[in-house]
Amino acid sequence: MKIVQVINSLAGGGAEILAVNLSISLSEMSGNHVTLVTLYGEKDSKGIQMSKYLEERNVSYVPLHQGQFSKIGQLKKLHKLLRELNPDVVHSHLMPSDLWNGLCKLSPFTKFRLIRTIHNNRIDQYPTFFHKLLARIYDVNIACSYFVRDTYPINAIKKHLIAIPNGIQIPENYPLNYGGKQDLRTKLGLPVDKTILINIGSMFLRDGILYKNQGLIIESIPLLNEDIVVVLLGDGKEKENLERRAIELKVRDRVIFCGLVSDPLPYLAASDVFLMPSVNEGLPLSLLEALCTGLPSILSNIPAFQSFKKKSVTLLDSLTVDALAESVHEITNNIERYRKDASVNAIENQKIYNIKEVAIAYAKYYI
Repeated sequence: MKIVQVINSLAGGGAEILAVNLSISLSEMSGNHVTLVTLYGEKDSKGIQMSKYLEERNVSYVPLHQGQFSKIGQLKKLHKLLRELNPDVVHSHLMPSDLWNGLCKLSPFTKFRLIRTIHNNRIDQYPTFFHKLLARIYDVNIACSYFVRDTYPINAIKKHLIAIPNGIQIPENYPLNYGGKQDLRTKLGLPVDKTILINIGSMFLRDGILYKNQGLIIESIPLLNEDIVVVLLGDGKEKENLERRAIELKVRDRVIFCGLVSDPLPYLAASDVFLMPSVNEGLPLSLLEALCTGLPSILSNIPAFQSFKKKSVTLLDSLTVDALAESVHEITNNIERYRKDASVNAIENQKIYNIKEVAIAYAKYYI
């Protein structure tokens, strides 16, 4: 089967990582040839790493354009490429890729099954009738989580949505394959004698809000025991402001900004507690990675996270520094019990969120 995955760009976002990992897993299934197409090429250093990774894993990668050009020109180039590739299935991720693929589907010169993954429930960029029309053009509309499916704001679309939860690449024997925590910290340049809290997420504002809420984590550090440090993976325009705030609070030496990393799993395996006090989410891959690592986790009590509540997963009563600090104290003071519960949950999560199983689930809708 010839499969084309289309996404706007390669970058460090969850949708982009899913598209890459899904492409690789599909290509490993017998009889499949997969091409990943981007409208704009690589967006950041993570995107460049992804493009090399695709090449290493024998997945064809076609960036349509590295610069700016007209929307009509963009559509023409995609249409021409799809005619040349003549795929059996086109799988789209995010706007405007969803729009351009939908228009290509209407062309008398193309014939393929059209699938898309809806990665969030935000529809404010386009009017309601537009979303309804686009959903009708697609053969299958798939939500990236049960939460996105159940809360999608357009009922006419929601009742036909299929949910396939996001998946991640899980190495064999993970996290034991990374060896001891202390040795791993030494290799990564992390303190070996501290309790490490870790957060993974972009540092960009959207609608004036830092949705990953790293600021709350930094604000809480003065309330935490002095042997606790915070590791932040990710990058963005707000990083400078976060660093400045850490300096103002005199906790800069307790915050380790690692930037974008090619593989977050070693950092998770080296840490003690995962933090994600997000304002809003769909189904972030970094959360799945943390749960599959077996890390006790502290999450915001938003609808997307409520199904993850277990003995090893704490949902914050409120997005305040006091609530976050109290939860950190509870877990770190009882860390062995929380680790034991998290390790048990990790076995189940690795089965549910393995990208290979997710690829099999998607492939059923490609036929």
